[in-house]
Amino acid sequence: METEKKNKRGYYFWLDPDLDKQIDAHLYSSNKKSRSEFVNEAVRKYICELDSETNKEYLSEEVLKAIRFAIRNSENHIASTIFKLAGEQATLNLVIADRVFKGLDDDAIRAYTDAGFESVRKHRGVFTFNDAIEDARTVAEGEDD
Repeated sequence: METEKKNKRGYYFWLDPDLDKQIDAHLYSSNKKSRSEFVNEAVRKYICELDSETNKEYLSEEVLKAIRFAIRNSENHIASTIFKLAGEQATLNLVIADRVFKGLDDDAIRAYTDAGFESVRKHRGVFTFNDAIEDARTVAEGEDD
């Protein structure tokens, strides 16, 4: 406590009486031991607020840079994922076209394409291999009737 007092100097300020009462009212809830400690903390917080106003443009630019970097990184990740999925889909299409559709005419191929898009719509964009098997079985059962 003595070293703290040695590092401090006394100053005299004029305060409005209502402000003086507010300091007393908040002294206990602020966990400050003295009015001096309360006023020191209040002044530090106000100075920090003023400094942040001064630096707001700089801070805003830094935040924007960080957000732009995160967005660019996400875009790159999404683009990479879409590219990989497109490659997988193209491979699958080439295999199926080579093995299955060689003997089909244009109308049959168009019917398969329409059925494929309809299946994706029906399953709300998530169409698994098992869904395809179920759809094929349903079509086969309909043909048997």
